[in-house]
Amino acid sequence: MEQTSHQRLRYATVGVEFAASFGAFVALGWWVGRHWDLNPWATVVGAGLGFTGAMVNLIREGLSMARDAESERRKAAMADKGQ
Repeated sequence: MEQTSHQRLRYATVGVEFAASFGAFVALGWWVGRHWDLNPWATVVGAGLGFTGAMVNLIREGLSMARDAESERRKAAMADKGQ
């Protein structure tokens, strides 16, 4: 099955969101650690929270994409059956 540009863009967006959320939480943890003298633990906690949040989003989007692909497959099968 050929991918449309919309599907490819959706995959790329998931990757960018993963990197951005992970990086933002690491940076926030680093800032908190510097500000309140909690390094390296604040950075480690920020990295853990960022990774966890990014994985939850990745899994949620992956499941959504799988449901959409299955729906499109069923529509195509019904259209082929009708002809």
